[in-house]
Amino acid sequence: MMAQRRSGTFVRTNFLLSILCFVLVLYSTFLTRSGVLGETSVHSFVDPGNWAYWLLLAVIFVFGVFGFGLLLRRIRQMPRVPVEHSIFSREFALYLGAFTICFAAIFITIGTSSPIITGILKGRAAAVDIAFYVKTTLPLGIALSLLAGIGQLLWWKSSNKKALLASLLYPLISAVVFTCHFFIRRLIRALRQSVGRVPNISGKSQICRGRNSAHRARPPFPRICGKLALR
Repeated sequence: MMAQRRSGTFVRTNFLLSILCFVLVLYSTFLTRSGVLGETSVHSFVDPGNWAYWLLLAVIFVFGVFGFGLLLRRIRQMPRVPVEHSIFSREFALYLGAFTICFAAIFITIGTSSPIITGILKGRAAAVDIAFYVKTTLPLGIALSLLAGIGQLLWWKSSNKKALLASLLYPLISAVVFTCHFFIRRLIRALRQSVGRVPNISGKSQICRGRNSAHRARPPFPRICGKLALR
């Protein structure tokens, strides 16, 4: 929407993403309130019954048909402004950011809907492991954070490459220095912990050996006295 306000582009894309975002909010409400994830997720509420299940499905269907229907009806009346920005522009960074968020939404939707999908295909609901979200959304999150940082340095429509590289030089050097600093500190801490465990282990073994040797060297007078007392 910022690009649309600035240059008038991406009007249809913004309407499509807005309607899709609202429909996905309704779908997430269906997942948590209908009870379909009651056996596989701790975020699902108690099963309210079939009436809530079909009511939520009807709400999703009505708003989806209403929103996308109006979009298709008015799509020809929406202005179509040709794109005039370069790849080194803030508009392109916003476009890549929205594209990345859409990919993350697809993976999250597949992961949260896996009990429904596996229940239909295999007859048994099964949830995905947490590692699925880490493997799919973590790279997208890193890319999105980089785009958010670089996008602040870009100008609308076009940016000078040399000026962009010059503005990225100091943040890049600072990031490398701080990353190396924290990595070296963590490595030193791990080495100290691993080296500090060795004397403790040897000390415990020496104490155990001392106890065993003292136990073996103890005279058997109590046993002899006990036998004499029994006699």
